[in-house]
Amino acid sequence: MPLLGDGLIKRRGGGALLASLVSFWELGEASGTRNDSFGTNHLTSNNTVGQATGKVGNAAQFNAASTRYLSITDNASLSAGNIDLTLCAWVYLDSVTGGSAGRTIFSKYTTSGNQREHSLLYNLTDTSPNNRFTWTVSSNGTATTTLTATTFGAASISTWYFVVVWHDSVADTLNIQINNGTVDSVSYSSGIFDSTSAFAIGALFAPTSPFYLMDGRIDQVGFWKRVLNSTERTFLYNSGNGRSYAEVAAY
Repeated sequence: MPLLGDGLIKRRGGGALLASLVSFWELGEASGTRNDSFGTNHLTSNNTVGQATGKVGNAAQFNAASTRYLSITDNASLSAGNIDLTLCAWVYLDSVTGGSAGRTIFSKYTTSGNQREHSLLYNLTDTSPNNRFTWTVSSNGTATTTLTATTFGAASISTWYFVVVWHDSVADTLNIQINNGTVDSVSYSSGIFDSTSAFAIGALFAPTSPFYLMDGRIDQVGFWKRVLNSTERTFLYNSGNGRSYAEVAAY
């Protein structure tokens, strides 16, 4: 007999995907604050982030022309360092043209004051090759290393993509994977700088004004301070159907 409170979650592995989870944002709210389903890193809505049909339930809808993004001030739980970490998100691009050089998915990155940490975006013209998902990290707040999802190639508008990035501090690699496909990796032994930048979904900052704004939808964003294994990433992808937080907690 299971102990009181063990229940289904314990029998299926004790909530294995909750291990070292920092935050999980389902982003299903119609407006206002977007709540952290696991922790306390609730996100402020700037300039009225909207709602649209998501990969799982509803998603946050961003409009670049209206400078809409979500954010929370820097805190220790969201800070990196020379540690293992994994971040993931479902992404739906409404446009890949216009004045922006990229569409930011999430970031903890300010371009001035030596406060670059990391940023995931869909690159339009910022770095070569163009039209690729790219993850940029800094070891010292200034110098950067960019990893591009070259194997996957260009994305299309009006299509959902599951993007996972991770830093393996033991293997000394940066990694990116799209739709549970081939992993692109690069050797990287410098760690990720712990900046004072805000954590944002849908924008990064230069120095305080948001830019590289998202134009589209973002859903089911997770942040772990460990490396998720391939079985866990496959579970989250769920054959392209995604997972709710309840399913993540019960894994």
